[in-house]
Amino acid sequence: MRFPMWVFPNDGFVKAAVLYTKIRKVDLWLNKHLEWLKRAACARCSRPATRRLKRPMSRWLVGKRLAVVLWPASFAVMWQRWRRRLMPGWLPQHRLVKWWVCRWSLDRTRNWAVWGSGCTSLRFGPRYVQRAVKILIANLGSTSLKYRLFDFSAEGDVLVTRGGFERVEDYQQAVDSCLEELKQGGHIESADELAAVGFKTVLADGVTGCVRLDDSVLKAMEAGNSMAPVHNPAYLTGVRVFSERMPGTPLVGLFETAFYQWIPETAKRYAVPASWYEAGVRRWGFHGASHKFVAERSATLLGREDVAERARRLYVDVGTMTQGPPLRVISCHLGGSSSVTGIRDGVAIGNSMGMSPQSGLPNNDRVGDMDAFAILHMMRMSGLTIDEVEWQLCKEAGLKGLSGGYSDFRDIQERAALGSESAQLALNFLGYETRRWIGSYYLELNGLDALVFTAGIGENRAEIRERVCMGLDQLGIELDAERNGSVLGTEGEISAPGSKTKIFVIPTNEELVVAREVKRFLEKN
Repeated sequence: MRFPMWVFPNDGFVKAAVLYTKIRKVDLWLNKHLEWLKRAACARCSRPATRRLKRPMSRWLVGKRLAVVLWPASFAVMWQRWRRRLMPGWLPQHRLVKWWVCRWSLDRTRNWAVWGSGCTSLRFGPRYVQRAVKILIANLGSTSLKYRLFDFSAEGDVLVTRGGFERVEDYQQAVDSCLEELKQGGHIESADELAAVGFKTVLADGVTGCVRLDDSVLKAMEAGNSMAPVHNPAYLTGVRVFSERMPGTPLVGLFETAFYQWIPETAKRYAVPASWYEAGVRRWGFHGASHKFVAERSATLLGREDVAERARRLYVDVGTMTQGPPLRVISCHLGGSSSVTGIRDGVAIGNSMGMSPQSGLPNNDRVGDMDAFAILHMMRMSGLTIDEVEWQLCKEAGLKGLSGGYSDFRDIQERAALGSESAQLALNFLGYETRRWIGSYYLELNGLDALVFTAGIGENRAEIRERVCMGLDQLGIELDAERNGSVLGTEGEISAPGSKTKIFVIPTNEELVVAREVKRFLEKN
């Protein structure tokens, strides 16, 4: 039997030793006890390293049974068994000497394999083994915990299971229940089997992108509580509970603001003094994971795989050039929280939300855009405190404030059908604000190739889509009423046959975007 590069898929500290042998007993022992080992894989193409061996010398070495064994923290057990065969008798059995020998061997192994395969993307270590990598994505709300478990193997990303809990009062119990459900379902044997836990984090002071949620990042999130009072406290609580339950598992957050790192300077600014801008008063943009998924999927539907690939790898190499004319997309994320984003060639040019998730379109119970001096007016006229203003703008405003106390969109539609003027006003206002932002990005993009509806309302409410697209035929946006009525919660095109602009419904998949970026983070770090 020929022995290729073998790798122990454990999460301990990787140590290495080079085993030179032609002894049949060793061959039999390896066959008997190491059948579960997997080959090292190329980080770029995920093919086994031995399949990439092209040079005659490397093939000769494998043919001569040069087997490289990478050992985890349990190396000491193997050391006692093989130390007489591995090392000369005079070598001191000291920890530092062992570490040096193993480190030296690992470095030589890496260099040899890269030389032999001709593949500079070849990587070594537990996280590069060609095996199932399970990543749990936790979506935390003020009173909810929803989760999805993804399995990243050589076949790609697979959604293993999903679940969640509503009306959560104790996050420790919710996290324990989540892990117990995964075990009872046979998806994991223990929490240690998870490669990482990913979070769709919202906002942190001076932090964006995909990062490890360590103490410094959590402190930055705490500093952003005043801008995201509904979202950040829930995530801070949940992340700390996961950290207590799984101290050895990486916790990684992809911030909602990450998709807007490259928007033009004019789209970032408010007309405020420079000292305000330096203090963080600027437009950030949110729903980044959802709009990024729309950027990828819409490009694929329009036959622009170059743009789709750029959007997929946006956080890796944003400078990737695309071919062909600019691809212009406007993404409408309409749900309990709503926003509109303009996208050119897979990269955002702006978002309707500004400094906080309370801005932009009206949300279920959050205000959306309004004149800043309205707050000063109400504080002076009604004697409201800052805390009272914050509560009313975050909990009593938005569609709830317009409709007469109803925050659930289904209730608002039902009331409107019964003739409620306030409920009808709420629906009309959401349509009006969505059209206003579509018009803004239509001009900024100098035209439009695709208009996309996503999220709970955008995917399932044909009436709102019709309300938004009404009377836009002169702009090349024409809706097909029959198609629009038949596409509910599924992907499909709803534009009329002669429409210059394609109109799509694309169910969002924020968790998949987060899971992919978490996997890239693990590979890089």
